[in-house]
Amino acid sequence: MQDFSIRQFTSDDWQDYRDIRLEALAKHPSYFCPSQDEKKFTEATWIERINNPNSAIFGLYEHDEDIIGITGVIRENNEAGSDRALMIMSYIKGRYRKKGLSKLFYVARSQWAKKQTNIKTLIVEHRDDNLPSSRAHQKFGYKFIKSYDQTWPDGLVKLCMVYELDI
Repeated sequence: MQDFSIRQFTSDDWQDYRDIRLEALAKHPSYFCPSQDEKKFTEATWIERINNPNSAIFGLYEHDEDIIGITGVIRENNEAGSDRALMIMSYIKGRYRKKGLSKLFYVARSQWAKKQTNIKTLIVEHRDDNLPSSRAHQKFGYKFIKSYDQTWPDGLVKLCMVYELDI
């Protein structure tokens, strides 16, 4: 994995963030839930998201320059005092999957959470038919806690599977 690295985005990375996020939404609209029409976001909006003190957004790079993935973590309800954080928006370009790179996502998000004041639990969710996500969450020690019906961006009502890990 020495050709790959992960780093937390800074304001200077806003274009990489925008490009990989929009790619994830376009290629997998049934798995990612956009908060609004992100194609219309301004530079300032992308930078504001990067600089949110209640979250961290990470870019996965090949050779430290080519963006190939994205992931993030945010305190529950985006509240500074929350002791729970949600793992969000994990995406790796197709040709880089099945190489064990998701481990970098889990490590980066977990390390960020452990450095924050009072975060005790990490939560991750996925659509019930997203089997690669299910396997990855379990591989990294997350325990299934519940499921609920959710209407996904493709209009289908499917179960949302919820897992958690105490840190």
